[in-house]
Amino acid sequence: GWFASPIFGEGDYPASLRITHGPLMPTFTPEERIWVQKTADFFALSFGPNNIRLGPSLVRYGQTVIPDLRRLLHWIKLEYGNLSVLVAEGGWFTDARVGTEDTVAIYLMKSFINQVLQAIKLDGVQVFGYSAWSLVDGFEWNNGYSIRRGLFHVDFSQLNRTRTPKT
Repeated sequence: GWFASPIFGEGDYPASLRITHGPLMPTFTPEERIWVQKTADFFALSFGPNNIRLGPSLVRYGQTVIPDLRRLLHWIKLEYGNLSVLVAEGGWFTDARVGTEDTVAIYLMKSFINQVLQAIKLDGVQVFGYSAWSLVDGFEWNNGYSIRRGLFHVDFSQLNRTRTPKT
């Protein structure tokens, strides 16, 4: 709610943030609250590994947790009202050594899309779009070329950068 609560909520940061970071938080005047409140046409959501932190024991032992996008979308509806939502980035990254057979990332992508459909049909969430992150493998600012997250595998060792659909 750091960014969403002022815009989609009551025009201020969430109480939990104020409790944990009190004096460090800027304050809104009553006029600023009115000015910032309800100023967006839709809620854009980035959903993937950069937004979810797994405990070290889970990562160390190779266990996986499938993030619950449906539950998050439903929470957004309950917290901020029945507004339009765009999943602006959805996907998962894998190790750079993974080739065209990227079963984990493709499985998770299908799972995320299925969760969006469930949120629409069963929970009445107004999701109007879903965009994969990313169409092709590419450079990630924090990880360089050490991870892959595209729907198409890119062979960076070839000058023509051959692109092959992942399965």
